[in-house]
Amino acid sequence: MSRRIKEGAAHQTMSSDKGDKALPLLIATIVVVAGIGAAAYFLMSSPPSGGVDYESSGTGGSTTNGNPIATMYVRSADGKIDGAIKIELYRDKAPVTVDNFIRYARDGFYDGLIFHRVIKNFVAQGGGFYYDSSGNLQYKTPTYEPIINEANNGLSNVKGTIAMARTNDPNSATSQFYFNLQDNTNLDYQDENNPGYCVFGRVVGGWTVIEEIANIETTTVSGLSDVPSIPIVIQSVEISGA
Repeated sequence: MSRRIKEGAAHQTMSSDKGDKALPLLIATIVVVAGIGAAAYFLMSSPPSGGVDYESSGTGGSTTNGNPIATMYVRSADGKIDGAIKIELYRDKAPVTVDNFIRYARDGFYDGLIFHRVIKNFVAQGGGFYYDSSGNLQYKTPTYEPIINEANNGLSNVKGTIAMARTNDPNSATSQFYFNLQDNTNLDYQDENNPGYCVFGRVVGGWTVIEEIANIETTTVSGLSDVPSIPIVIQSVEISGA
């Protein structure tokens, strides 16, 4: 089955085939969201091998290796999804990407944004769109310059990791991110011609919240596909241990 992910102001899609594990195909496209040209992009990250106890690990603060923790508070519009996702940020492996995510979080940039693309058994993506007071889907322009792609850091796009989205330019990630809902190792760095998507953290608590997000029904809104029918809103992202 083909999987696609789109994101942002200059809309790009990524597809992966679970059957033959083909490398991701990146196709630049253009969409208009609420009358605004929005570029969509996609980038990924993953946790270390060996498995993660998503519920019992990561209670807060920094980890034993000194990496910071991000706590993302999420709530759906109907209140059925309401919880916190704790993420260890791999500053030791992806320092530029982690610092970029932290500054957006501390600026409050993510507050009120939604998970705008959710594909079961693939990814849950957010950090770039919100609904305005009239209920229209709007793109939020990033406030910082794009960052370099740190995908060649030895980390893999496995289940439970978080990664940054980007356009087909490897060095274009800004604010958008996604969680890997399954092992997506075809998104890993291969070589200069296949630069992959940068893993920069892993979920260490609140995995049930992500599972609830993954199982929500989706629809198409203003040209964007796989948008949750019930908005899933990021209330805030708090950083500790940084």
